[in-house]
Amino acid sequence: MEKHVRGAGDRRSFCSRLAFRPRSSGGGDGWLDEVLAEDRGAGMAFDFASPAWGTGETLEMPAVADRHAVHFYSTDEGVVAAVADTFEAAIAGGESTLLVATAEHRAGIEAELRRRGARLEQLQYHPFDAAETLESLLVNGVPDRRLFHAVVGTLVMKLVSEGPLSIYGEMVNLLWQRGDVMAAMRLEGLWNELGAGVDFSLLCGYRAGGERDASLSERVSELHSHELP
Repeated sequence: MEKHVRGAGDRRSFCSRLAFRPRSSGGGDGWLDEVLAEDRGAGMAFDFASPAWGTGETLEMPAVADRHAVHFYSTDEGVVAAVADTFEAAIAGGESTLLVATAEHRAGIEAELRRRGARLEQLQYHPFDAAETLESLLVNGVPDRRLFHAVVGTLVMKLVSEGPLSIYGEMVNLLWQRGDVMAAMRLEGLWNELGAGVDFSLLCGYRAGGERDASLSERVSELHSHELP
């Protein structure tokens, strides 16, 4: 993938230049068995039931990557402020930034960074749409390992090869909001796989609230190195 410097309102899907596809894209138990077998070999684990998977099978999770933070927020203003704080510090430290967020959050984060004096068009700033990017990674509603590493991993490794990188992502939150916690955990595991071999900072955002989220947020936190206040 080529490197692009983008300003407000300019974004594209990770898969726009991608010719890669998984070897199996059909549904059914055979495909699920194949995915679960790959997960066992890679050391991943899920112990949540999932509407997309229809299974609660437990496997092992990869080690949590360093600098993989999580932020639970209740308002859009809260997540905008948290990401703006993170990116402001990254920019001051000479890091490039990768934003994978909804259109509403991208607009809010960009507006807040500009209000603080950031000239995004002059920076190594790379915005992507969270929903479009997530769809490019799913097979039968589940994040696919090969697609993730070919799409997200390719871009992240290229950006890291050019200097320090700070990432904010909320694809996991889209899965979380659908009630597909198992798929969200799978995606977190894939980020940790990538982080085991590539050095970058990652902040994941989750809109949390209610009894269900309170009971699951502790498990989500276990997949991260630390939690932002």
